[in-house]
Amino acid sequence: MAEGWIKIHRQLKDHWLWKSERRLKWWIDILLTVNHSDSKVLIKGNLIECKRGQSIRSLDTWAKDWNVSKGAVRDFFRLLQSDGMLLTESLQFTTRITICKYEDYQTEINGKETQKKRTKNGKETFSIPKQECKECKEGEQIIKGWREDFNVYLSECKSAYKTFMEDENLMKEQTKLNPGLNLRLTLEKGYINFWGAKYGWENKKSSKSVNIDWKKTITNSIDVKMNRVYLTRQELAL
Repeated sequence: MAEGWIKIHRQLKDHWLWKSERRLKWWIDILLTVNHSDSKVLIKGNLIECKRGQSIRSLDTWAKDWNVSKGAVRDFFRLLQSDGMLLTESLQFTTRITICKYEDYQTEINGKETQKKRTKNGKETFSIPKQECKECKEGEQIIKGWREDFNVYLSECKSAYKTFMEDENLMKEQTKLNPGLNLRLTLEKGYINFWGAKYGWENKKSSKSVNIDWKKTITNSIDVKMNRVYLTRQELAL
């Protein structure tokens, strides 16, 4: 069991997480699980960097710990990401999550200041993080949102694309609605040629949306004529 502590403020009782005992427990588990210092993790011969405030664990592992389906974990992570609390990044064999503004939850104690004193003077705070930070105090970590950082946008895009492609019910539904279309190649073409590229990012930035409705974005890409790839006669005959 990892040692240490995290800071929790009474303000948590006013947050939407408080209304769900299960989600609240999951969020606190995430805060207790992520790294308190930078490290590297070896997974199937691949050395993966895991910084402070990050965790390298598969969705299956989270699902097993919480005794839920992988889909439930994915939905919870997506919910946290939409509120600017968490970032997810799909890696080979695993998933990396990053707590936005992790320092709000876990700050190293100055060697000359005891934890007891810090608690007494009331300086320990719990702030619900925002993914987009416009003004930060000196020394505070700046976490950019998808509008400011292409890599943040691309991480969201990759995660949404993978989730869409792995959703069997959604794929069956879209296949039925688009007869004769090679749905997977069509989606892949839209992702590679547009939404997963910088001009796709520039297109999204031109909108006034705070958060991206990725399901709608990916679904709409099916209707773009230049993305559409049709099944061959041989494929249709199968």
